[in-house]
Amino acid sequence: MVGHIVDGVVKLTRISVNGNEHIVGLEFPSGFFGQLFAGEMRFSYEAATDVTLSLVTRPAFERFFVNHPAVEHEMLKAKLDELDAVREWAAITNGHTTIQRLASLLYVFAKRAINQTSDEAATGRSRCR
Repeated sequence: MVGHIVDGVVKLTRISVNGNEHIVGLEFPSGFFGQLFAGEMRFSYEAATDVTLSLVTRPAFERFFVNHPAVEHEMLKAKLDELDAVREWAAITNGHTTIQRLASLLYVFAKRAINQTSDEAATGRSRCR
């Protein structure tokens, strides 16, 4: 399965060789999760908060891309933006104290909240229910 996060937060985890769970990422509303075009999942996905998801089978989504290359192109651009964000996060947190890493995390959350509000204003859609 692959999916789109409508509401809430999903954590990506990986189990280390010694059996410890490590959170390797968080996906927020409008985020995509799952491994496209891959034989196996490299991460586990788990709700970190109450979530609302839109799910589809991986083969069906991959067929959709074949029929809609412009959507595939936009998804690739979004994944490249996500990769840039991961690199930025690694640079921010590398070698800092715990308090500095926490401040960086709060900064990232605030930045995402601002982007979410801007997206809602641009589309005229609100997340209020």
